Amino acid sequence: GSGKTGLLEALANTIPGEPHVITIEDHTLEIGIRRAANWTRELVDASRDRKVFGSVAYQALRQTPDVVIPGETRAQEAGAILSVVMSDHAVMTTIHAKTPQEAVERFVTCATMPDSYMYEGRYEDALRDACSGFDVVIKVDFWEAVGRRLVTEIALIDGTARDGDRLRPNMISLAKVDVRPDGEIAWQMKARAVGGRLEWVEGSDRTPQQLRDKLLRARAQTAVRSTVGTTLDNAQDAIARAERMLASGEADRAMNTLRNAWQQRRDERLMLAAQKALAQAPTLFTSLIRESELLRTRLEQLVEQRSWIEARQAYEQLASDVARAAAAMPTGGWARLLQRVKTGLEREQQARQARTDAEAALAIGQARNALELLQPFNAAEMELSRPTLLTLLRVREQAMGMMVQRGEGAQAALDTLKSQRVALEQALIAEQQRGSQ
Repeated sequence: GSGKTGLLEALANTIPGEPHVITIEDHTLEIGIRRAANWTRELVDASRDRKVFGSVAYQALRQTPDVVIPGETRAQEAGAILSVVMSDHAVMTTIHAKTPQEAVERFVTCATMPDSYMYEGRYEDALRDACSGFDVVIKVDFWEAVGRRLVTEIALIDGTARDGDRLRPNMISLAKVDVRPDGEIAWQMKARAVGGRLEWVEGSDRTPQQLRDKLLRARAQTAVRSTVGTTLDNAQDAIARAERMLASGEADRAMNTLRNAWQQRRDERLMLAAQKALAQAPTLFTSLIRESELLRTRLEQLVEQRSWIEARQAYEQLASDVARAAAAMPTGGWARLLQRVKTGLEREQQARQARTDAEAALAIGQARNALELLQPFNAAEMELSRPTLLTLLRVREQAMGMMVQRGEGAQAALDTLKSQRVALEQALIAEQQRGSQ
């Protein structure tokens, strides 16, 4: 690729401090955040539910993120992303486009597609919101001539402007790659960052007002942080205050203190402290404990069914509240279960890629190659969901059928694959019927 996701990850990992970062990815596990303690990863399946991105984005806002990073924007999910932007949260995403202006316009087109969240059919409203919410567009390309990926253009968004009967984004060029006659690559810089502000080469300040306000606010926040210091352990401070409240019999106040700290950072110590509050006043939290246990049961069922995306979402529903997470915490903590979910998600991604490669091999008649690609994912695979196993079996059956027709495969092997596929289809039908009862 051109390096869009790599740039997104690099930007996310250079944010100062310890921000709470939420990534939302559709069927991929590409973005990696080094500060994993403050990283919430959401994985969705938009192919099964177009509106799932909107519901996950809404839930993400309840977790008080500092930065929300949806993966690549392709279609209707742009509406949900824009709604997050307009809630005054920092958002970074990627999209395919040839120019910064085209990137904005394509994003807005996606945001207003049928079934889009909030903005369906409202192009100009979406464009105005996008041009007031987003600030910067960075264009990155892969240059074969030099064999590497380059940031080739940076542009600022300065509201909208009417071009005839069409509203368009107003773009201000900040920097652009220039190739000199001798082949040297140089940057044409219109401004440079000085002391948290943009200093323009031409003299007059062309910084869009919305960006100027954000930079001013960021400088003020930095000044406040430097005044109060950064050594205070907020989690430990919250725990100490909660313990004093518990000593006074104020379990509800103690829990609220821990909840506030949890929204800033999901620290396991807060969960352990919340368990103390639950133990001290179980009758006060009876309904919460019952609800949490039901959610954990649902989570465990999803894990047993190997429905990894839904399992991750179920865990996030629990983990959004430290009281629920503490009430439902399994013996030994959440780490083992979360690791199993993570492994399952990664295995699902590998299986989907293998299926795609196998289908491509079949398309050019390479049945044996297709079977070899799918060999690691046999019907006894314990980390794949049944729907994924079924799609793999169907491709394997198709490949084996092609080999049998050529006289290169055994009919018995094809019959075995067919019986496995039929059995799995019947099991899925039975599972769906049980779920609908």
